Amino acid sequence: MKNFDFEQFNFEPSESSKKSVKLYYRDYFARKVALNARHGLLKSDIDLLRSTGKYPEELLNALEVRNTQAANRPKHKLHKEFTPKNIAVTIKFSIGRRLIAPVAKHDINLNPYIRKTRKAKKQRLNVRDEREELFNAAVIAFVKHCEFSIYEECLFEVKAPLKQIAMELGLLSKNGRYDRLNRLIDMMQEAGIAVVMHEFDKERCKQKAVRIFLLPDFFYSLGHTQESLRKMVAATNWHLIKKGSKKSLAERAKAHEERLKDLNVADMRANPKNAEKYALLKRAKEDFLNDKVFRNLQNKSVKIERKAQLERDKTKEDFFPDMPDMPLTLDELFQFMPDSPFNIDLPDVANAHKRRH
Repeated sequence: MKNFDFEQFNFEPSESSKKSVKLYYRDYFARKVALNARHGLLKSDIDLLRSTGKYPEELLNALEVRNTQAANRPKHKLHKEFTPKNIAVTIKFSIGRRLIAPVAKHDINLNPYIRKTRKAKKQRLNVRDEREELFNAAVIAFVKHCEFSIYEECLFEVKAPLKQIAMELGLLSKNGRYDRLNRLIDMMQEAGIAVVMHEFDKERCKQKAVRIFLLPDFFYSLGHTQESLRKMVAATNWHLIKKGSKKSLAERAKAHEERLKDLNVADMRANPKNAEKYALLKRAKEDFLNDKVFRNLQNKSVKIERKAQLERDKTKEDFFPDMPDMPLTLDELFQFMPDSPFNIDLPDVANAHKRRH
């Protein structure tokens, strides 16, 4: 595999992707300062700081380098420990099938987002086969559980627990851990194609369940263009609007946020770090929906609602031409049918409550 230089293709990630990478590394080094300040930084961390070009060389050379001890691994370690399951056949909806279509020919070594990250960290540019298989399988799982409604608070949320995704891919270990999937999500955050919300539960003294949001760059990294992705999302929402599901989509999005408040799930505005990520996701949604395709979708939606309202008003006029809006009593109702052949006996309200002996 040749090491191509992707700078010749004029690759440029979106502003949301760049901002998400900055937020990830800020949290990453904040945790290191809180936990490992007395032990020093790793050489790879110092190289990453040097690659930004914002720190003087004298300061970087004065930093203490942490000496890592070699792990006690067995002599004959199996390189390929597992093969993740391919769950592409379980995706039945149209946009999901179209989004995962490039995965069959996707090469993670040619993924510009992943390659740029590894190049900045001075890592080997070619990814291991095990990580590549895991990435291609996880992409399908993320698309399967992704929400494509534009009426959600933030776009492209993966609405499934990580444990469920690990079970579907066959990554769940005997003790219930899925470290490989967590490391893959960290790599996606480093590449700027995903945003993860974390929150620490002080009462239970452990981390709450995370919330994963895919940025549009996640789909761009697979080979989709910005125009094609917008058309697919708009077509999916237009199909739901024609079926009359617009109101239910908005109600479902609101009910989803209310339901998560009662669960042990990270809140998007629980702390300043999550608030910054939330603002980033809102800005990414505004940029993504700021297009002619979605403006036309909004106009079509208004026309459908107006037409449905006119039909309801016409039906009301045809069947109830002279009926007032307020409920009627039986005496008032008789005024509308003077020639009725039926004799309706009014109930004796005065004696209705008397007990029979």
